[in-house]
Amino acid sequence: MTLNMGLARRPLLLVMLMALIGVAVIACKGDPGAGKGGPSAQGKGENDFTLSTPVYPQEIIQFTVGAADGTFETDFTNAISAAFGVVLPGEVAVVPEPGANGVTVAESFEDKPTVGHWMLVINSDQIAAIATGVTEIDVTRKYLPTATGTLEPFVFVAATGSAFSNWDDVVAAGSSGSVTVGVKGPDTGAAALNAAGIADAFELTLVTIPAGDPEARIATADGLGLLPLGEAVALVKSGAGTAMLVLGPSEVASLAGVPTTASAGSSFEGVPYLRGIAISRQTPQFLKDRINAALRNGKASAPYQTFITDSGLAGIDIPAGDAGLTFRSQIAEFQALAGQ
Repeated sequence: MTLNMGLARRPLLLVMLMALIGVAVIACKGDPGAGKGGPSAQGKGENDFTLSTPVYPQEIIQFTVGAADGTFETDFTNAISAAFGVVLPGEVAVVPEPGANGVTVAESFEDKPTVGHWMLVINSDQIAAIATGVTEIDVTRKYLPTATGTLEPFVFVAATGSAFSNWDDVVAAGSSGSVTVGVKGPDTGAAALNAAGIADAFELTLVTIPAGDPEARIATADGLGLLPLGEAVALVKSGAGTAMLVLGPSEVASLAGVPTTASAGSSFEGVPYLRGIAISRQTPQFLKDRINAALRNGKASAPYQTFITDSGLAGIDIPAGDAGLTFRSQIAEFQALAGQ
């Protein structure tokens, strides 16, 4: 019997063709982006979403800060939150929660709802409170510091019309008697601890007086206050005060000609004032990545850099490494100033 081999091969070819189609279907199911220009075809970036990733943000992103409206602390928060909202489109809000020199908001932050939609402004006063035992909430460990926003040396500022025309006048008065110094917060705050360091370095008698806004700090008995650079520059620009001394090794551009502790003959550089942003440690990794990217790009944006320049903070190097380590390193420094 003679068989037509062409006809005999047709079923076999059909079976093989169906098998190949089945393999292709299985492969496509295993890769949702295949053939569609999706992540597999184009490469998955840190901000790409998959079908299982929820849209972010899903609600208002709230920046909570331990200070009242109208303070430099809230000015910083307004600037960085606005930059964040432009880079990562969505509505942002600033929530002032003043109390205990920033400790109250740090202690209540763990109760905030909606992971990823609440940001905590952290600062050196909260670090000083950890160092001196005022609080058990360590913002560098309880939460996740994700960005360092500003680094400001402290500056002595004398009220216009006070008895001090330069730092030598302060040294003379503090060596022969005592000088009152207006500071933000209690003796366990960052400013008061830096004042203690200066008193030891120059063998002065300085009496710190807790006061409210910057104007009040230079309105104490002797008309001398110790403030972070941003607040000091604002006083000088307004004509309300004159900068006497910058705590640090280098002159700052916004206070050109003002002596530093180094140029005044001391090795004491002070502990600068830090501000930054922390989030919940429960934040999913994909949200951490998006928040970090948005903060990084927001800090580089023109509006935020305008705030930095206008505040007299331009040209100051900010540590680019792990924000948690940057803030945590100050705990030991403040402990040393407190004599612990």
